[in-house]
Amino acid sequence: MENCFYNGKEICTYDLKDKYHYYISELVEEWKLAANNGKLICSECGSSVYLAAGPIVEPYFAHYDKQSCPYGNLTESEELKKGKRLLYSLLRKSFPENEIHARYKMKNGIYSTCYVTNSDGNDIAIDYHLQHSSIGKFQERDQYYKSSQITPIYVLGINKSSYDNQISWYENLIQKSIGLCVFLDSWNEKILLKKSFDYKLGGLRKIVFCHRIYSIDDIMIDNRGAFISDFSDECNKIELSIKKEKELYEQMMLDKNKNISKMNDIRPDILNTALECLKRGEGQLVSKRYMDYIIENKLL
Repeated sequence: MENCFYNGKEICTYDLKDKYHYYISELVEEWKLAANNGKLICSECGSSVYLAAGPIVEPYFAHYDKQSCPYGNLTESEELKKGKRLLYSLLRKSFPENEIHARYKMKNGIYSTCYVTNSDGNDIAIDYHLQHSSIGKFQERDQYYKSSQITPIYVLGINKSSYDNQISWYENLIQKSIGLCVFLDSWNEKILLKKSFDYKLGGLRKIVFCHRIYSIDDIMIDNRGAFISDFSDECNKIELSIKKEKELYEQMMLDKNKNISKMNDIRPDILNTALECLKRGEGQLVSKRYMDYIIENKLL
């Protein structure tokens, strides 16, 4: 558990470490003492909990007695727990004056990994998963965010395929929703941003990708839910390059069609006669249209 109540106020284990990921000893001691005095209360079932804050695993709140508390019995990997803390810290850094929540419960009963109450725009919800959910669950969540005017940021765990020049069907859903794919390498504390550009030139399909990796300490999120980095500039360069490529292709096809049209207006017998006239030095007998065609196509 990352959250519990202390003197009626929600507290979060993610606040126990500073930006260098070291424990804030005074806060750890205060919360451990509060647990000894029965002041830490599970936000789900109301039972007393204690703080576990060791040097190896991520800190967490736990029940003294095993019971059927759905929150207390959640099982998560260390990769997932560290990733959630890193994303929470990223929001704390990006929105120092805003209210930040971990494991935030929406009005429809679903939970977001982290949540920002944003007075300068839409609230922002981070959804972090190591593996994708079903298409139905994703659409239900995404539609709720959009209808509630909440800006979602979907974050996936890192894996080998994250670096490939392809995106899965689930990553494609995410890109359609937020405009890019976001991957978190929690062990190395890095963010990978990825976007696919899929377009056609005539009947040929082409795909171009933009990848950028950032230390999570070097990146922030703005009020629109966008990552503050040079990634958007790199994407703009690719979009401009694609636009120019399409324009060149369209011009090439236009020129080709013009040449075909010109060729259709040229009679082979008259063209042969014009060539013979030019060979005899009687160019004055050749019409301008046929002369231009001969020069343009370098027939002599």
